[in-house]
Amino acid sequence: MASVLTREEIRHVRIYKDLKKELEGKDDLAIDFELYDTAHKIVSDFKRRMIHIKIENIDDLLKYTLNFEKDNLAMVIRIQGILVRTLEDEHTKPYVALSKLIEEEKGHIENIEKFID
Repeated sequence: MASVLTREEIRHVRIYKDLKKELEGKDDLAIDFELYDTAHKIVSDFKRRMIHIKIENIDDLLKYTLNFEKDNLAMVIRIQGILVRTLEDEHTKPYVALSKLIEEEKGHIENIEKFID
């Protein structure tokens, strides 16, 4: 089971790295300072809420991981939501990139849930 989870995490990280590489050097990724500040606060709040728990067994690890990933998904959705002020905003590079991350996170959560069931 550990090797399957490891492969899933490696795949998950690769998706993030590929998206980062795809977006590097793009000129149209700018967002205004107010939106950036709000997104930064959301990420900071997420980091502050992270807790360290004692993992006793694989079930504890899976449950913690699942809850973390669900919280992470909620954070990304919140950030995407602040980027939308008009219908045209749904076509910007940051919004599209976050849409890809949201789909990846949803799939990642589904994969973890399969291990738990």
